Amino acid sequence: MQHIATIRLGQVSGRSGPDWLFHYQDTSQWGIEGVDLGASTVHFDKTYIFFGDVPKLGRDGGPAHNADAIGVIDDIRVPPHACIGAGKQLANQSDAFFIGENGALFVAWVVGGGNWFQPFQISPPNLAPPGACIAVAHQSDEQLDVFFIGNNGGLHVAWVEEGGIWQGPQQISDSNIAKPGGKLVAIKQNDNQLDVFFIGQNRRLHVAWVIGGSMWQGPQVVGEAHIPYPEPGAGIAACKQGTDQLDVFFIGDDGAFYVAWSTAGGVWQGPIGVSPPNITVTGANLAAFNQGPDQLTVQFVSNEGRLCSMWVVGGGVWQGPAPAVPGLYPAKPGTPITVARQSPNQWDTFLVNENGGIDVYWAIDSDPWEGPFQIAPPGSSFDDGTVAVVQQLDDQMTVISSGRTGELNVNWVKGLGPWQGPVCINPTMTTVRFVTDGPYFHPFTVRGSETDPNLIWQPLGDGTPTGVFSHGGKVYVFVYSDGLSSLTSSDWPDGPKPFTFEFVLSRLGDGFLQVAPVVMRSEEIPGLNATTEEGVLLFGHGAMSPGAELRLGCIDPKGPSGVNLAFVPLVPGSGPSKTGLRYYAGNQSWVTDESAGRSLFTTCYYWTSLSAGRIPGTGKWILLYQLSGPREVMTSHHLPIVARIADTPWEIGTAPDIAVFDPQRDAAWGRFMFGPQDPDSDRNMPHIGHPAFAYGAYLLHKYMQWDNDHHLLTIFYLMSTGRPYQVQLMKTIIAV
Repeated sequence: MQHIATIRLGQVSGRSGPDWLFHYQDTSQWGIEGVDLGASTVHFDKTYIFFGDVPKLGRDGGPAHNADAIGVIDDIRVPPHACIGAGKQLANQSDAFFIGENGALFVAWVVGGGNWFQPFQISPPNLAPPGACIAVAHQSDEQLDVFFIGNNGGLHVAWVEEGGIWQGPQQISDSNIAKPGGKLVAIKQNDNQLDVFFIGQNRRLHVAWVIGGSMWQGPQVVGEAHIPYPEPGAGIAACKQGTDQLDVFFIGDDGAFYVAWSTAGGVWQGPIGVSPPNITVTGANLAAFNQGPDQLTVQFVSNEGRLCSMWVVGGGVWQGPAPAVPGLYPAKPGTPITVARQSPNQWDTFLVNENGGIDVYWAIDSDPWEGPFQIAPPGSSFDDGTVAVVQQLDDQMTVISSGRTGELNVNWVKGLGPWQGPVCINPTMTTVRFVTDGPYFHPFTVRGSETDPNLIWQPLGDGTPTGVFSHGGKVYVFVYSDGLSSLTSSDWPDGPKPFTFEFVLSRLGDGFLQVAPVVMRSEEIPGLNATTEEGVLLFGHGAMSPGAELRLGCIDPKGPSGVNLAFVPLVPGSGPSKTGLRYYAGNQSWVTDESAGRSLFTTCYYWTSLSAGRIPGTGKWILLYQLSGPREVMTSHHLPIVARIADTPWEIGTAPDIAVFDPQRDAAWGRFMFGPQDPDSDRNMPHIGHPAFAYGAYLLHKYMQWDNDHHLLTIFYLMSTGRPYQVQLMKTIIAV
C-alpha cells in the first residue's frame, strides 16, 4: 500500500482561509470563530458532523466558551433539466430558487458580493415535480413571491417579507387547473396588482391576480376560445407595452406567435396571431422586454435553432420574426431564454446552446444585436437548460444555471468587464450548515446521566464528541467528558432538543475514551457468538492492555495508550445494549471482561482521535489516527496523520501505517499550519499558543471512492491544525 497524493480542498470554518484557496462560508455569523475535530455519520443521506470546542473570542452573548457545534452537510443537488428562478429579496440580498429532487422548494442566497449560501429547503417535500418551473416577482416593495404548479395541478405561492421567514407555500387555485410543474410567468400589471399567467389543463390562457396585500383572485380563463392554444404548461411571457397596457405571449399549436392584452386593467383582448405559422415549435419558451422607450421585443429560438425576435414600436404593427444576428449559432428550437439589462443602455439575452454551453447576445440602445459570446463552456448544462439572471450588485449581473450533474452554477460580470465563472455554489462536502438556536450555533447538549435522568449538561473544556453512527432512525454520539465516555442519542439531530443519555461505556483508566464506531452484521465476526443480527464494532483509544508491546520510536512516551476493539449489540426496536458487550482478546476470540481484552496496537500518547470505516466494494477496513501528541507538541508537531488498511478489524493491529497527511511532505507549513515564528501566523484567528500539529482526522464516509480497475482508494476527511484553530477538508489517494 502506498500514498499517492494529498490535497487540501479548503477550510470549512472561521472567517476566511489562511491561504489562497476559496473559503466557502463565514462561520463567525453563528458565533463559530474557530472550531476543531469533526466526527461524522451519514443519516438519511445527510452528513452530520459533531465538532469539538468552539472558542468565544470575547463575543458577547451566545454559547459558552468551548461548547461543541453540530454541523450538517445537506448536499442539495439540482434535478436534471430543472427550471431556475431568481429575484432580489432585499436590496443587498439575491435569491435563486428551484424545486429539488424531493419535490420541495429550495432557495440559495447571497448577501452583497459575499459567498452564496447553500440551498435551503423552504417547503415540505413532494409538493411539485422535481425541477418544476418557477416564476418570481415582487408583490410589493417588501414582499417577494415565488410561484409554481404543484403535483396536484394547483397554483402555489411562497413568500417572504424583507429578511423574514419564508411563508407557505399556499395553494391559491383549484387543483387540476394546470399541468404539474408547467411554465408560468408573474408580472405587475400596475403598481398595486400582481398577475400570474399559465396555459391551463383545458389549453386556455389563465390569469390569477392579487391587489395589494389582499386575497388572490382567479385563476380565470382569458381570451378567445377558438385560438389554437399550445399544450398545457407551454412557454409563456409577459411585458408592459407602454404605461397602461400589459401583453401576454405564447406560441400556438400552429407554431405562430400570439399576443393577448389588457389596457388600464380592463377586459382582456385577443389572443391574436401576429406572425406566420411554424416560426418555431409549439409552446416554445419566450422572453419579453422593453428594448427601448417605445419598443417591446419578444425573443425565442426558431425551428432552425436561431435566436429570433418579434417587436412592436409605439403601439404599431408587430414586426418579425427576424434573426437577432446573422449566421447560425444553433440552439434547441424553443429552448428557454432569459433577458436582463446589463447597463442602462445594454440588454443581454442568455440561452444554452445545442452543445450545453451558455451564450450571451447583446444590444446597445437601438444598435443591431451582437454575439453570441460563450460565458460557460460546452457541457455546462443541458441543451434545454434554463438560466436565471439577477442584479447581484449595482455593477454586477449574475447568471444562475443548473449543471449536468446537480450543480447550481453562477457566472457574473462587473460593469462592462470580462465574464467570470462558471462557479458551482452547491458543491458537495464543502459547505456546512450549523444547527442553530436563534442567531448562534446550538451547542451539543445532553439530557440525563448515570445518577440524574433530568440533568442537562454539555461536554465543556476538553470534553467533546468522539464518534458517531446512525441506526434505526437515530444518531448515536459517543462523548468524552469528566473522565467518562458516554453514549447519547437523538431522533432529531437537526434540532435544539438535547441528546438522550444512553449509558456509560468507559471510564478514565479504561480502553474506550475515544471511540470510532462502525455498524456491521454480527455474522461477519468469527467467534463472536452475538445474540443480535447487527451490532456496532468499536475501535477505542484509552488504556492499553496489560502486557501490550510498547510502540517503538516514541519521542517521549509519557502516556502510552492502546487501540482496542469491542462489539456492542444492536437490539431490534431498542438500539445499542451493554448486555452482550464483547471485547477482543486476540486470536479471533471475544470476552465479556474488558480487563481480559487485548490492545490491537499501542500509541505514544494518552490521546488520539480515531476514525474508522469500510472501503466500498472491497469489504476492507480503514482506520485513521494521529502520531502527534498534545503534551509533546513541541517535539511531535511535525508528525503525520496515518491510516491502516486491513481485511479484518483485528488485522488493523499489524497493518503498516500509511502517512496520509504529512505537514512537511504536503507543504502545509506557512500555508495552513503555522508555528509562532512564521510570518503573519496570526492571519486566521483563533489559534493555540504553540505550533500547529495535525490531529482529529475524521473520515467523511459518504464520499469515499474505490477505483477497482486501478485499486486506488480516495478518502475525504476533516483535519484540525490548532494554529489556526480551524477544520480543513482534505483529500488523499492511496494505492491499495
